Amino acid sequence: MAIAPERQKISGRRLGGELIKAGFVKRSVVNRALRIQRSLGVAAVCAIAMATVFAPDLHAAAQGRVLVTAIVPPRAVSELQGQQAEITLSPADVARGYVDVALGSRLKVSANGREGYAVDFFPRLSIFKSVLIRTSSADARIGPDGGTMIVRGRHGRNMPLDLSYRFELREHIVPGTYPWPLALSVRPL
Repeated sequence: MAIAPERQKISGRRLGGELIKAGFVKRSVVNRALRIQRSLGVAAVCAIAMATVFAPDLHAAAQGRVLVTAIVPPRAVSELQGQQAEITLSPADVARGYVDVALGSRLKVSANGREGYAVDFFPRLSIFKSVLIRTSSADARIGPDGGTMIVRGRHGRNMPLDLSYRFELREHIVPGTYPWPLALSVRPL
């Protein structure tokens, strides 16, 4: 998120606009924060006015600044760039007990949390007993009920995420073409 203040210096836009443009927050979050900021400013002015009326000797102490802090919750979103529509199991794959699919999924991930993000996998078809999922920065093994891959420390906008898979096949599976067996979603850590 340190990118937004730097972009703000160049563009001259307000910080909220830069955060929205970078995909770190929704417009509704910035609007809500601005409403809170305005309310706090009004409350501070009222408090100062009340203090000067009821305690005129505090007038000098009432001159100061109001500091407002905003906490931006972690957020992660993904855009699917490419996904295998189906998986083909040859007789050799079935005999070997697994099938490898290089670049089975391609995503662009935007995440603002410094801790990174998680990719959750959900089975759509019961053809595997486990799946080894690999990226350039993380590996995960999930079971037949799905699972999660943790990608630590990566944050930014439109980061590419290429996923390769090794599906360890269930016993008694028959060769053929099947719909893609996994769904996925991205969330912040």
